[in-house]
Amino acid sequence: NAEQGWSGQSSGIGPGKARPDALRLARELLQDSEGDSDDELLRRLEAVGDDGMLTNAASLLLVGNGRPVLEYRLKGGHQELRPDGELSVLEQLSLVLDAVRRNNPEVQMPEWADQETAPALSESAAREAVVNGVAHRDWRGPRLVEVEQEHRFGALRVRSPGGFIGGFDEYDVFSRQPFPRNRALMRLLAGLGLAENRGSGIGRMVTGLVRGGQPAPTFREVEGASVEVTLGGGRPPDPAWQLWISELGWPRTLEDHRLLLLLRRVADHRWIDIRTAARITHTNEFMARTLLRRLSSIKVSGAWFLVPVAGVPTEGPEVWT
Repeated sequence: NAEQGWSGQSSGIGPGKARPDALRLARELLQDSEGDSDDELLRRLEAVGDDGMLTNAASLLLVGNGRPVLEYRLKGGHQELRPDGELSVLEQLSLVLDAVRRNNPEVQMPEWADQETAPALSESAAREAVVNGVAHRDWRGPRLVEVEQEHRFGALRVRSPGGFIGGFDEYDVFSRQPFPRNRALMRLLAGLGLAENRGSGIGRMVTGLVRGGQPAPTFREVEGASVEVTLGGGRPPDPAWQLWISELGWPRTLEDHRLLLLLRRVADHRWIDIRTAARITHTNEFMARTLLRRLSSIKVSGAWFLVPVAGVPTEGPEVWT
């Protein structure tokens, strides 16, 4: 467990201390563990270390640390929720996720759309943001993960204690391989189906928003060494955009979330230069050129979707239209 850091180390707390309601939630999330004993369930989740005790990650999720770890506020709806500190982190997380889902308003779709209404904010992106705020937080202090939701269009802000680590910053999160602060906790959440253990959680968050025609999430480090993630910018889902990208080949051709980011930029501005492409995708110009070439391989009505602009001065950046 050494490579797992603090969250993978022994908590010194026995498996018998796991809260029954936390184990019930775990079974509901797994959906196929009804016949498993508690011990079998914990082994399946790799929640018990070599010493027979719960790991710190498992103790947090299934026992708790005696205090609230999240708080939720609905702006414009005058609702607040701070779960009881006696609850396990999994129980607290479940209550907050339920509140986010419940207060995500339904918006009316055009008559020609497949659905009459749709959630204002991508449910998968919202869940990813809240779960990541818990998984990647710094557990050494008492500060809470703050979840704030807008009453209109469901825009969401999650502020998680602990700044960026591993050389990360707000300008490379869309492309860099993540460096989890709490690897064992992340793996346990992934085992429950609440998180993505292959490093694609941010990609799922971006895809969930941009494929619906909404702005990509923003990440920034704020005062008090916290990371703040904001989802949604007052724009409802766009069924025309969803139809268009499906005709272009989403998700098969556009499986990389960075391609969706570039596609949105080109659709809005009709052109893009290599420097802008690198900035939008949080990568270097070499990789940005590779991504643009992948977009240029798509045909629309017999014509290439994206082509380089000829005659650009050699000292200037490449431009595509």
